[in-house]
Amino acid sequence: MKNKYDFVVVHPKNEFVEIKFKKEDVIKEKFFIRNNEYNSILLNSKKISKLKIEEIWKEQKWEWEYKFKNINLKIISKIVPWESWEILYLKAKKIDSQIKKQKSWISIKWALSFLSASLLLSLIIWWAFITFIVFNAKTVDDVRFFQNLWINLNDINNFLLTLSWVVFSITIFILTIFLIIFWFKALLTKKQYKRKKTVSSIMAIFFLVITFITWVLWMKVDATIRNLPNWQEMARWNIQVYDNTLLISPNFSRESALITDFNNIIWPIEIKYDLNFFKKSEERLWFKIDKFIWNINWEIIETVNPELIYNFDEKWNFEVSLTVFQSDRLWNQREKVVTNIPNINISNIVEIKETTLPNWWRTIVLDWSDLSRLWKLEWFIQENPETPAFIWEVFRPSKIYFQEEVIWLRIVDNFWNKKWMDKLFLISWNKSEISWEIVYEVSINNDLEYSFRVDNIKNEFWEGFIEKYIWNIEDKIINEKWQIWDTSSPTVKHIFKNYGPQNISVTLENSSWNRTTISKVIDVPKRINLDSNLIFSINNTNLEKVEFKKETKEYFLYDISVNTTLSINWSRIRSTNSLYTLKDILWDIWNNWNIDKKWKSIELEINKPINYTVVANYEFVHRRNSEDIVKVTEYIYIEWIEKEVNLVLNIKPESEYVPTLVWFDASLSYVKNDPIVKYIYDYWNWITEERDAINRSHLYTEAWIYDIKLTVVTQSWKKYSTSKKLVLKKKPDVAKITTSLSKAPVWQDISFISAESVWNIRSYHWDFWDWWFSTQPNPSYSYSKPWIYDVKLTLYLNNWNVVTDNIKMEITERK
Repeated sequence: MKNKYDFVVVHPKNEFVEIKFKKEDVIKEKFFIRNNEYNSILLNSKKISKLKIEEIWKEQKWEWEYKFKNINLKIISKIVPWESWEILYLKAKKIDSQIKKQKSWISIKWALSFLSASLLLSLIIWWAFITFIVFNAKTVDDVRFFQNLWINLNDINNFLLTLSWVVFSITIFILTIFLIIFWFKALLTKKQYKRKKTVSSIMAIFFLVITFITWVLWMKVDATIRNLPNWQEMARWNIQVYDNTLLISPNFSRESALITDFNNIIWPIEIKYDLNFFKKSEERLWFKIDKFIWNINWEIIETVNPELIYNFDEKWNFEVSLTVFQSDRLWNQREKVVTNIPNINISNIVEIKETTLPNWWRTIVLDWSDLSRLWKLEWFIQENPETPAFIWEVFRPSKIYFQEEVIWLRIVDNFWNKKWMDKLFLISWNKSEISWEIVYEVSINNDLEYSFRVDNIKNEFWEGFIEKYIWNIEDKIINEKWQIWDTSSPTVKHIFKNYGPQNISVTLENSSWNRTTISKVIDVPKRINLDSNLIFSINNTNLEKVEFKKETKEYFLYDISVNTTLSINWSRIRSTNSLYTLKDILWDIWNNWNIDKKWKSIELEINKPINYTVVANYEFVHRRNSEDIVKVTEYIYIEWIEKEVNLVLNIKPESEYVPTLVWFDASLSYVKNDPIVKYIYDYWNWITEERDAINRSHLYTEAWIYDIKLTVVTQSWKKYSTSKKLVLKKKPDVAKITTSLSKAPVWQDISFISAESVWNIRSYHWDFWDWWFSTQPNPSYSYSKPWIYDVKLTLYLNNWNVVTDNIKMEITERK
């Protein structure tokens, strides 16, 4: 009653009665009383519990409530018969306030569980939404949803990164809390509560796995978002227009250089048209662009490059049009006028005057008198982009420029509080003195090893020589000094750590301290090398005159005559990396971006006087990761030649074993300007006959290596001959037994057949293993006793060889 114990067991023994006092199933105290004292306790307990006093051989149980010192208790009493005695159990439990607290706690617990489940469900829905957008976004239309939320196309990728960070971080936080809760429950739960401890352990492991999967998915989604295309670049129907001055500057991104408004452009402006997306979209439709014809205010520019840089040097409304010449996979030519090419309207001019100082530094003057008709203009400099540095017509910055810096121009009109700038000027003392391009080569042995150099350097003679090359590759600075006038730079070798797009930049410095920097993005694809080559053959004879360039993966086949069947066999193609195995081979026979055959070797009919190009596209798959696929492409260039005489003899036997019929075909043979009138075949078995070009039947009965000779006679009675070997083998000496039944009852006729044995048999001998024999080729026999018989066939051949075959025959009792 004093809450010291909550359970009492009174257990009578033979000479005494044992009383145990427990608290939370742990024995706290134990003592003994006399048997007569127990009788009094047992009697009073039955009375209080309203149990039957006279019942001593049946288990009794009763529950009631009892109030002790303002504490409401629930009492449970139980009496169990034991030998000639009865065991008494008493248990007490608090109620009222404790129950209320428990109910309150249960309601709070359910509320928290409901909120947590709702939050986790909503986060999972966001997971599905983000991953669907990220993994399926290929075009601008796929992300129009965000544009409808007033999110700029340039900011969609950043928004997705932020959204994924918020969603996944909250999810991982919630999962980690559940993981910690169940982990501590599993550790702190006592061993006697095995079920509770097991459930907590399973839930802890479950949340650990879910947390790890969520973290991996987060990393995958984050990497995919960072590789998403620039949606603003793709927004103008695969045609991008850039301010080239900003594009080539390392201080500005491609997004900053993109032009979206083509009206009232301020000169000077150098514009770059980029149609790489357009070219790829046309190639996906199986159209190859041969050349681009630009028309800019009646100035015709023809180029094969999808990029065009044009300097618009006067105030004018420039009309720009583009026509592309395409060819489809059948070499059909067509013209296509590209729509949506924007016109360039240059309505204002800012004149820039430069002055070179004796130390080669420069000062500038910016004159915007042409814009004076506008209400107000403001100049901003890089040091203080918030406050206008000048508001008059001629701006003379009191600064000597020795590195690239920015000056902004803002036209103040009806937008009193507008924050954007109308024109940006890049000012640098080495604006156009140095120019070059970055070229690179890939190592044959290591696909991560690249060699870089600077080529086509243009540097004014009076500016001095190039003194230093400063490379920045994977945030690693490489300084190269070189002192040769206007030549290519020394080669810099670098081994990349990862595959994929890589940013490369190089800064050139000449002896006049002029510096200029250019960047280039290169794709480092995963490559695998092949340890063997394709096999080329004509008329089952391997070609020896095959040139293969390992660096470019190109085959060159020369002097292949017209009306020839060229076989290309891939059976020896293997990867030098044993972890990759060949999955597919896709053959583009005409190099027209059309897959003509898949996987199997091909036979190419050289029947036209043209040069052929065959493309073999190999797909290798990683043995442990089926999603890791590496593609390798090889090119086969076939140069034809029209010979004066080309005799083609195709031989196709029905079987490689004699006797067999052999088919001859000389229909592809020709003599230039002299038709063939006769075809004479020397079969090399003492038979020569004149037949048609296609000779379908000649029987060979002897195994031998025959040197077949074809002689043709032309209309002018000239003779030409060619020969080809035919190898025919003798059939192996084999005896073969087949039966009509594999298991039969007694007195059942069974047919024993030797039809599958070789021909040219002199005699047969059957041993049925019950003292009966037969010399027939295909006898019929029945057995009189059940048993498993070992039937033997012996063949005596005409070449005096003897061959045998055995078969077991199970004979059973007839039912």
